[in-house]
Amino acid sequence: MGELFHGWRRKLGVVTLVMACVLMAGWIRSETIGDDITFRLGKCGHEIRSERSRITSISTWVRDSRWLPENEWTTGFSPEVDSGSIWDRIGFLYNVCENNDADSNLSFQRLLMVPYWSIVIPLTLLSAYLLLGKPRIAKPEIVSENPNPEQTQTGKARIFGEVP
Repeated sequence: MGELFHGWRRKLGVVTLVMACVLMAGWIRSETIGDDITFRLGKCGHEIRSERSRITSISTWVRDSRWLPENEWTTGFSPEVDSGSIWDRIGFLYNVCENNDADSNLSFQRLLMVPYWSIVIPLTLLSAYLLLGKPRIAKPEIVSENPNPEQTQTGKARIFGEVP
C-alpha cells in the first residue's frame, strides 16, 4: 500500500480526486439546497452562491459602505426557476454593470456563474490520468569513464551507480 503513493503523480492524483468528490457533493446538494455566503471588504460586498448546479459570484461596489449587508451564511431551498432552455443548466455567465447615476449608491457590479460540471469533469479526468496512467521509466544516464573529453575510449561506458 505504501508504494501507491510514491511519486508526485500519485499524490497529485489523490488530491485532485478528493477535490472532485467535494465539488460533486456540492453539485448534488445544490440541486435542492441553496447556500449563500455574504461578506464585505471595504466598499465592496461579495456574495458566493451555490444553487441549481452552479456556483455564482457577485461583487458589488457601492459609494457608501453602510448599505452593504453584514457577513452571513444562509441556507435554504434552491429556487426552482426553469426557463426551458438547456443553457440554463450548462451555460456560463459573466456580466458587468456600471451605474453612473450620481443619486444611486450602487456604482459597479460584477456577476460570474460557473456550472459545477465544468470543474468536476476536468478534475476527474485529470485524477484518472494521474492515478491510472503508467509512469515513465527513467532512462539511465550513460557516463564515460574518462572525465577528459579530449581522450576518447572505445565503447566503454557505465551506468550511473554501478561499481566497475
